This record gives sequence, C-alpha cells and structure tokens, in this order.
Amino acid sequence: MPQGHLITVKVLVANVGSTSFKYRLFAMPEETILAEGRVERIGDPESPIEHRTAGSEIRTRARIADYPSAIRNTLDQLVTSKDAVLKDVSELDAVGFKTVHLRGKPGTYRLTDGVLRRMADYNLLAPAHNPPYIEAIRIFRNLYPDLPLVGLFEAAFHTTIPDYAFIYGVPYSWYESHGIRKYGFHGASHRYVSERTAELLGRSREELRIVSCHLGGSASVCAIRNGK
Repeated sequence: MPQGHLITVKVLVANVGSTSFKYRLFAMPEETILAEGRVERIGDPESPIEHRTAGSEIRTRARIADYPSAIRNTLDQLVTSKDAVLKDVSELDAVGFKTVHLRGKPGTYRLTDGVLRRMADYNLLAPAHNPPYIEAIRIFRNLYPDLPLVGLFEAAFHTTIPDYAFIYGVPYSWYESHGIRKYGFHGASHRYVSERTAELLGRSREELRIVSCHLGGSASVCAIRNGK
C-alpha cells in the first residue's frame, strides 16, 4: 500500500427509537455523509419515510409494520433508489449503533451475544430503548450475519465521573448488589458539545469548564472539566 494512502470504510450508523429508525451512511475516515434518512411511526397504518443523498431527496409514506420492514426499506433505499450509494449491502464495512445501557462498564463494544445479554439485563432501566435496540441488532445479525455490528453506549463518556458524584445517598449495598448509581446519558452529545465548544472558542478542551445541556424528548445536563 502506498504510504499515506487512506482506505475508505463505509459505516451505517443506526439510531433506534421506540417507534422510529434513523440512519446515516458515512465514508470514513473523512466522515463524508453519503446518505441519511428516517422511518417514523413504525407499526402505524402509515409511516413517514425520508431518504437523502447529495443528489436527491425522497419523501414518501408506506405501511412499515415492524423493525425488520424498516431496516429492509432503509437498505433498499441505499441500494436500489435512483441515486443509490451502494451497489450491494456487502459494500458496508460495519453498522454502528448509539446504544443506551448495559450491565457492567459502558464503552464501545462489538455486539456479541454476551453484550446483548448484558443489555437485556438492564431492560428495566431503559425500557423504551434497550428492547428496540436489541431487536434491531438481532435483525441485522439475522439478515447479514457477516456484517460487523458495534455499539457505543451512551454512558461511555461519563465513566470519568468520580465516585462521590455518582453514588446516591442510599444504602451503599444497593450500589454493590444492584448497580444503583448515577450513570449519565447522552454521552455522544455531551462529548461533541465539549469538543465543538473548544473549537469555536479557539481553546483546548483541557482548559475549559462547560455546562452542556442536551434538550429534547429526553434531557440531561453535564458538567465537563478538562474534557471529562
């Protein structure tokens, strides 16, 4: 390989909601967006569908009964639409998921059976997100068993919270036996805010103190010092 030559990797990033499936297809490492879109109100009689590439935008409605149908619709758009960006699904190098919660230390993981079991262990703590993500991940595995699937868990950015800040004022045995503590969420959002704020101010993350607010259907506030 010539020195300095970069290999382009195509990664489909999936965001699974309780009734929606959103996606972006990236060419890495340049982070070029090749396509993006969404399927909303999965399971309703009619689902709004959007799909955009550099050359076109499709807005339509269809009956999308379940997540397998939403995923198939998405991959069909990427492969067979007028401005298809893939010749075949085999051109995908990986699918990345903005996963929410799992038992044990959060981070970035290859989504094996063991990791899915650790996610299922915390279904009660994230009932609107964990079950749909597990279902979508299993669908991808069943449809494309050789495609690498990777999850970045939302609490990963918050693993630097000191113990005096994440322990609740309840019996310590609850933390030891049941993992009851503050985990922190929307980590990808808070990390991006901390990085982008430093860029806009022309300063290093390590010298900033930031309060980051993630506002939406769910909301969180994060105090960030020295990039952590």
